[in-house]
Amino acid sequence: MKQNSDNTALAENKVLILYILEKINGEIIEDGLFKIISSINNVNYFYFKQVLTDLIDSKLVGTYTKDEEPLIRITSEGKNALSLTKEVLPGILKLKADNLFKKELLIIEE
Repeated sequence: MKQNSDNTALAENKVLILYILEKINGEIIEDGLFKIISSINNVNYFYFKQVLTDLIDSKLVGTYTKDEEPLIRITSEGKNALSLTKEVLPGILKLKADNLFKKELLIIEE
């Protein structure tokens, strides 16, 4: 039974990363993405790195370097995958993510 819950958690974390990247609607550095994800779902860095690598390997997330800084962004394949799997994301995680972005928007607007 543990295998099934591990697979569910893995799927949720992949969808959460895609969800956040879509909300960002641009690129972000890996550390910045990790800080956002860990504040929402309390994952450790090594697990986050494994999930992110899976997403990159499957071409749902793209990486490139700008001014010697590696950046991450969601690909069009990632957006399609997110639209098909968004319901996998528990409501509480989606709410935490949405609230985090609302707070960021308030800070930017001030």
